Amino acid sequence: MFCSIAFFPSALRAQASDIAATAKELQSIKVVDDPTVDLPYDVPKTVQPLLVTFKREIRGLISMTLNGLGSAATPGELHDSLIRQLSQAGVHITPEGGVDTYGFIGNILVEQPARRSDLMVTVPTLQIPCGDDSSLYVFQRKSTHWELALSHEVDSYVQVDGALEDFQYSLFSVGPGQQWYVAEVWDTPWCTSVWRTVKYRALRPGISPGRPQILFAGEHGSNISYQPTVRASRNSFEVRFADLQGLDFGLWVRENIQAYDIAQNPPRRIAPLGLKPEDFLDEWVSLPWKEALPWIASDDPDDLRVWQERLRAIQGSADDISIKFVQPCGRDHTTSGWQVGISVNDGKGTEALPPEVYVSISSKGAQNYFVTAIGPSRPEGCPGETAPVRDDIDLSQN
Repeated sequence: MFCSIAFFPSALRAQASDIAATAKELQSIKVVDDPTVDLPYDVPKTVQPLLVTFKREIRGLISMTLNGLGSAATPGELHDSLIRQLSQAGVHITPEGGVDTYGFIGNILVEQPARRSDLMVTVPTLQIPCGDDSSLYVFQRKSTHWELALSHEVDSYVQVDGALEDFQYSLFSVGPGQQWYVAEVWDTPWCTSVWRTVKYRALRPGISPGRPQILFAGEHGSNISYQPTVRASRNSFEVRFADLQGLDFGLWVRENIQAYDIAQNPPRRIAPLGLKPEDFLDEWVSLPWKEALPWIASDDPDDLRVWQERLRAIQGSADDISIKFVQPCGRDHTTSGWQVGISVNDGKGTEALPPEVYVSISSKGAQNYFVTAIGPSRPEGCPGETAPVRDDIDLSQN
């Protein structure tokens, strides 16, 4: 049986002191000679093993503290106890670290999933040059003690883009005693550019905490001015992030939605591909044809394939393509169908496309769109030229 914290304060003090010593050593290492000239992309060789030690010591303190609090521990109790012990050792939470400094803890998130009082989730975040680096630890109560059930931490990386920045997670479980899984998303730190790589996974406990069963993993380019979000549900998970609007640079970014049914083997992409017809169309055009095929409703898929591949060839070409209008069709502008007018300018790579391309889109339910036709002539019965609106997307509302 595990004792309360009051019965082994010396062990906790020693662990917190180790963390303080490692933090001090990390902070003393010079990363760049002149941060106004040099950018700290590279992680010094002396820093790399210390970062691993730092994370392991923090994880050890979390485990010891949680078990010291006992099986009825609450997230608030664990969080407050961790902060108190670190503070007493001289380690303070520092949300904003230096651009050229390692060895600071930016945050320690402690949460308990709904309906699962036997699980405790902790996400400590370290400040690193040009970003931050989080780790995920999910503890599960076993009788009278807590065991680490699942972890995701990066042991070592030679450049800062190996870290887990802006880390978000969502844990889903039906209830006590039931199988659970975690969906997660993060981006890769870098010292320049708001365009990075966003990565996402769905995983459940595996043969050991550090070797979970990965149900799905993906990555995509993203504008990190908008923080990515993730949401897990019973049989599916959904990630949202900001992507370039490749059919019209004037619209700048769009909300990219990656949703997958993980009950399928392998997991299958599901709706929505986009919340607006133009967002759906941009995503559909970007897909390899095999992945684009489920999102058409046409008796002539081969014809659509030719158009899709032509559009894909110039997608992302700022001077060659733009969206003229996204016109809702039907009586009183109901949202049962749309026509999208695309303007193709003369330029390199556009020889296979006419100056105007018209795409017809239908929907089956909310945001479940399908391409029905593409051609050089505008179909009759849907007059008007409603211009697309550039959105300032807010992923936090999802």
